[in-house]
Amino acid sequence: MSIPDFISRCDRYCAHAGVSRVWLSKRLFSDTFRIEQLATGKSDVGVRRLERAVADLVVLEAANDDTATEKAA
Repeated sequence: MSIPDFISRCDRYCAHAGVSRVWLSKRLFSDTFRIEQLATGKSDVGVRRLERAVADLVVLEAANDDTATEKAA
């Protein structure tokens, strides 16, 4: 996954889950500004670290989808 694709996916998750980029960045990278820095090109991320962040994001997305389903029922 490219960094721009990752940022887009993060932004979709934030909008859907009602959380901020800062919250998600802290959760995925233990750094409150990493997503913002990646989005503006002020930072980079290694392949393995990005893979871990994507895997963690998948888990968060699934948990959020489960919560949304439970609320609708």
